[in-house]
Amino acid sequence: MALKVDPIPLAVRADTTDPVELWLIRLRPAARPRYLATLRAFLTYSGHSVESVIEAAQRDRYAIHEALKSFVASLPDSWTEHEFAYAAIRSFFSRCRIFLPTDPGYEVGGKKEQWWLEAHD
Repeated sequence: MALKVDPIPLAVRADTTDPVELWLIRLRPAARPRYLATLRAFLTYSGHSVESVIEAAQRDRYAIHEALKSFVASLPDSWTEHEFAYAAIRSFFSRCRIFLPTDPGYEVGGKKEQWWLEAHD
């Protein structure tokens, strides 16, 4: 499942109270579309809206963390995609002052690219 990324950097309002805008405003403008696409994909995967996922995380951070790990596992088999998605969604919750639990034994999985190890002619 490839994430669709809008090619235009997103503008955000400085005086907003919207949790998504408050999250995006701290990111480089060029990075915002990828982060937003990842959040949208997670919301679709988990069946939540922004408001409902925040409420669900406030009620049960562990359940949302499990949903996040399941979402990451559903992505294409690429370590970089898995790592980015996991970190991006955790950063959204952190910005909302909801700190998902840490799981020292969790590995995001996926194949690590090793193009730099291949022989070059």
